[in-house]
Amino acid sequence: MITSDKIAQDSMARRNTEKVTFTCPPELKNELEIFAENERRTLSNLVEGIVADWVALQKRKQEKSNQPKQDD
Repeated sequence: MITSDKIAQDSMARRNTEKVTFTCPPELKNELEIFAENERRTLSNLVEGIVADWVALQKRKQEKSNQPKQDD
């Protein structure tokens, strides 16, 4: 019998991912779980997306700050 856990494990095996663990207050975890449930995502997938968005934002900020200023 194929279970959802087996499917998830197979999916993770195909993706090149690493595990990251962090701690947060229970209230924050509860809020994140609610958002994840509303979006029909796992908590892990939601947090991965949040972190990926933050990293992309930081890269854009860094690129912008490294560009020479244009004269008006």
